[in-house]
Amino acid sequence: MIFIKKSRVKYPVINTPVSKLYLVQLQEKYPKGFYLNNGSKIKFINSRTNVSRFDVNIDFVNSAKVLGLILSMYYVFTLKRKVKKKIHESLYNVEDRLKEMRDELAKKKRTVINESPSFYSNEEE
Repeated sequence: MIFIKKSRVKYPVINTPVSKLYLVQLQEKYPKGFYLNNGSKIKFINSRTNVSRFDVNIDFVNSAKVLGLILSMYYVFTLKRKVKKKIHESLYNVEDRLKEMRDELAKKKRTVINESPSFYSNEEE
C-alpha cells in the first residue's frame, strides 16, 4: 500500500473501485483520513466526508468491457459445442477416411498415387 506523508502524518492511498461498505470500514480504520485514487485525481476522504455520495460509477468503457466479456464467453461456449459436434461426426474409421481422401486427390490430379510411398519418390523398387 502506498502512503502519502503530509505534516508528519501518513495517509494511505486507496485505489478505486471501492464499495460504500468498504469506504465506511476505511473511515473507521483510518479516522485521520485517507486518499482515494480514481486514476485521474486523488481525493482526500476523512471521517466527516458524506459516504452516501459515492455510488457505483457506470461509464461507457466499463460497460463495454463487461459486454465484451459476456460476448466472448458466449462465443467460447458455442465454439466448444460446435467443435465437439464436428469431432463426433468425423470419428469414423480412419482407414476409410484416408481411402476417400486418396480417391478425391486422384480424381483432382488424375495421377496415380502410390499405396506405399517412400522417402525418395524418384527411386524405383
